[in-house]
Amino acid sequence: MSNILKIGFYDNDLGEALNEVTCKISIALGVTDGTVYYDTSDILFENKGTSENGELNFDLSQLMSSSTLIKYYKLYYEKYKIEFKIIVEVPKTDTYNYLITKISILPKIIYSDKEGKYFFDDYDYINNNDFIYLTAIDPNVQKTITSLKAEFKAKELEYNIAKTLYETEIKNTTEIILDNENEYEPPTFKNIITRLLEFKEGTLTPSIKYTSDAKLTDINTKLVNISKLINLITKQYPDITIDDGEGIPYQNIK
Repeated sequence: MSNILKIGFYDNDLGEALNEVTCKISIALGVTDGTVYYDTSDILFENKGTSENGELNFDLSQLMSSSTLIKYYKLYYEKYKIEFKIIVEVPKTDTYNYLITKISILPKIIYSDKEGKYFFDDYDYINNNDFIYLTAIDPNVQKTITSLKAEFKAKELEYNIAKTLYETEIKNTTEIILDNENEYEPPTFKNIITRLLEFKEGTLTPSIKYTSDAKLTDINTKLVNISKLINLITKQYPDITIDDGEGIPYQNIK
């Protein structure tokens, strides 16, 4: 287990693996049951390399030590699969067109008690999946600005549809379950709103009154501004009230 990802490049027309291909990879994590994604991360790892004998090895030890991967492993690994979502990018050359493509792997992640580190079995993408094929430049085919715009607009439309669906779901569903590492964290977004209401009622309002009576003008102004911000947030969810929450903190203390 040395955290090595092997990929390779191939020219189908020439029927040979390609040497000296410069490649950049970017990796994010996906949590999936094989059909649905339950969580995804931002890009956590980037690196560049050049192929030798058609093959290119990337050491992903830095990714395996990232706090996000460790968090995902602890939260999800018993129930779901953790996928490496990889963007492969190859610059345009005199011979080959620019390439950007997505591949994914499901590595077997293991935690070593002895070393206190996370590893995965080396993954050979060539043997498990395939080479990555580069397309030779055809001098008789040249794209126009119109065709490039059309390709961009088609992808932009797909993105905007996904973005709209995401934003609509987020705005309309306050019962969305949050990923919690600790019991004291709010289980849903609705609980975030009620906790703001509880904080305002149980802590902020009394502190504003105290600092006003005590003539602590600077602190009082800052607390009032916090109260205004909380009002701006909670007023967006008028159907959620303090009675929906877990109770004002310390209310039972005498």
